Amino acid sequence: MVISNVSMKGGVGKSAQTILLACNLAARGKKVWVIDLDPNNSSSLFFSLGIKNIQEINLEKNVFKLLMDRNAENNIIPSNKENIWLTTSSIRLPDLRSIDYHVLNNTISKVKDNYDFVIIDTPPTYDNHVMSAIFAADIIFTPVEFNQDNINTARYLREKIMEELPEKYSCWYINYARWESQWENIGNSTQSQFVNAFEEVFENILDGVKIPSTTAAKAYINFGEKLNINSKKTMGNKKLAIAINQLANLLIGAEVNDTSKYVETF
Repeated sequence: MVISNVSMKGGVGKSAQTILLACNLAARGKKVWVIDLDPNNSSSLFFSLGIKNIQEINLEKNVFKLLMDRNAENNIIPSNKENIWLTTSSIRLPDLRSIDYHVLNNTISKVKDNYDFVIIDTPPTYDNHVMSAIFAADIIFTPVEFNQDNINTARYLREKIMEELPEKYSCWYINYARWESQWENIGNSTQSQFVNAFEEVFENILDGVKIPSTTAAKAYINFGEKLNINSKKTMGNKKLAIAINQLANLLIGAEVNDTSKYVETF
C-alpha cells in the first residue's frame, strides 16, 4: 500500500505524521519504505540520523537519483529504525520540476511489493512532484488545522485532483490535526466552527481519527521520546500514541478503536 501525505499548507504536521505512522507500522512488524519528496527533508533527517557516512551516501542514493535513473532499488537505504527503509530527499528536486508524473509510480512499482507500506512525504505546495505522489498513492492524507488558509488550500488541492487526477479523488482524505479535545463539545468554539465549515465544504473527512495538539510529536522527533498508549508522564504523549495507532489500524484493515491491534510503545 502506498500512502502519500499531501498538504499545500506548511506546518500542519505532515512530516510528523509520516514519521510517526512509519514508526508505528514498523513496530507492528510491517516493512515500511519512506520516500522523502520534500526538500526541507524532515523525514530524511529523522530516519538517517546517526547512520555512518550518511552525507556521502546521500550524494549517491536519493530521490533525485531515483527519478533521474528510474531505479528505486539502487536508491533505498536501511534507515536507523528497524523495519524502515529510506529514500532521502535532495536539494536538486527543483531541477526535475517538469518531470512526467508517471515516473515515480512506474519506478517504485518495480520494488514496492518488497514492502508492506510505502509512505511518501511531500513539500507544502502543488507541483509535479506532489502530483506524482498523488498518482502513485493508494491513500492520500491531507492534515489540516482550523483556519481559513487550510480550508482554502484544501479546496484548491481538491480542484487540482479533480481536474488532473480525478480517479484519485476517492482515495483522498482530510484528517484533523492539532485537535483540542476540550473544545470538541463546545459548539461556539473556534475549533467547532471550523469543523462545521470543513464538513460543509468537504465530503471526505477522515472519520474516527483526530491527531491531538501536543508537543509530544516534537519531543519524539527532536529528542527520541517514545510514545506510549499508557503513558503517565504526559497526557499529550498518550493521546498522540492512541491517535497514530488509530490511523495505522485503518491502514491494516482493523477497527479504529480495536486496542488489541495497538502498539503500546513505539
